[in-house]
Amino acid sequence: MNQLTKLLLLGIHNAFFLYFLFLPQGNFYRIARLTGWTYDFTSIAITIVCILLFIAMTITLYVLTRKLFNDRVSIAYWSMMIWIPFYVILIVLNRLYLPIIRAGENPSPVTGLLLIITWFIFPFFIGLVTSIAISQTKKRTSH
Repeated sequence: MNQLTKLLLLGIHNAFFLYFLFLPQGNFYRIARLTGWTYDFTSIAITIVCILLFIAMTITLYVLTRKLFNDRVSIAYWSMMIWIPFYVILIVLNRLYLPIIRAGENPSPVTGLLLIITWFIFPFFIGLVTSIAISQTKKRTSH
């Protein structure tokens, strides 16, 4: 597998990784409408799914980074930014397949601020997990 394919695979993974933050911020009322769940149950279900997604995606990011980038570590850090185009595609698909039907389904104005903060922090989190995975790979190969 060449380096570009590895980087694209990691970028797609990171776009889905960020989905756990996107899911509750703009889709709460639409999910409740589509499933027929009460708002309380939807809130609990989304919270549980987001926590489980966060844990699972962090572990898979760590494993993927160790497995794919054990020979070229510098390219692994590009994954901090390569998720952006995939995330934009994810947003477009979400808007196409989960349209806002009622005015009450529009996210609150503070949602945009939360998304901006998330977009700022997320690359640093990816960089932290990547650094830990690479340092563990270097320790393993040096022994």
